[in-house]
Amino acid sequence: MSEYLITDGTRFTDQPGALQMPFVQEFQNRDARLMHTVAYPGWKFVADAAPYIQKLNKKFTGYHQLKGYYNTTDNILLNSVDVPVYRYAEALLAYAEALAELGTLSQGDLDKSVNLLRVRAGVAPMNLAAANASPDPVLGAAYPLVSGSMKGAILEIRRERRVEFALEGYRFDDLMRWAAGQLLTKIPQGMYFPGLGKYDMTGDGHEDIILIDKSATVPPDASKEKNALGVRLIYYKAGTINDDVTVYLSNGTSGYMVTETGVRTFTEPKYYYRPIPQTQVLLNPNLKQIFGW
Repeated sequence: MSEYLITDGTRFTDQPGALQMPFVQEFQNRDARLMHTVAYPGWKFVADAAPYIQKLNKKFTGYHQLKGYYNTTDNILLNSVDVPVYRYAEALLAYAEALAELGTLSQGDLDKSVNLLRVRAGVAPMNLAAANASPDPVLGAAYPLVSGSMKGAILEIRRERRVEFALEGYRFDDLMRWAAGQLLTKIPQGMYFPGLGKYDMTGDGHEDIILIDKSATVPPDASKEKNALGVRLIYYKAGTINDDVTVYLSNGTSGYMVTETGVRTFTEPKYYYRPIPQTQVLLNPNLKQIFGW
């Protein structure tokens, strides 16, 4: 979520309190690809009159995928959605990345590759000189191996790949290619809630859900609080993992929705390679596994 730019081309993470913005606010003036990737405030199912309200479930981030979903009640269309095998965007971004890594990328190259995608997404074009003069510190920390005069451009191209191909199966191969496997050890974080209480999830100014303490009791429907529209609020009990609640928050009564607390590991260089298939070892006993596989 944080890597999608503001429409004027500035970085979302440069805004004060960006990572603690409420759900509705974090979608304002963002790269249009964000709204095509996850359900946004005000989105509606084609058959519903009221805006969709994200269901908050423990062990999930709270963000609901839209990309690849056909918003229709026609079962024939639902069962016959085409899936691209190769996208033109992949050719454009591979071209830009190769030139940036070679150190020969020009503004003209950007204008016929990355900037075609940015303009389509309603985002201001990327300026090569500005990107290299001020590399994104957040992306720089995520990819510490990137350096040199094209550092800013390389980081921005990696951003483009992530937002353009979100949920399309490219991310793992990209991280392996960039020797950035340590990013796989980060536990996903979801929506941010500053505390217990009522929250607007549709952007209409009226609360839709209420977070209550793990010790509280969810009242029966007839006793549930209603918003100004007369609609009952959806209740969630908040706590930490292993609590008997419906939503896990990083601080129990506040923080990010969390999916797990287990420690993830990525062993280098082992995990950048694949083991030799057992069938090949049987055919040729002289083959030896590397890096402990």
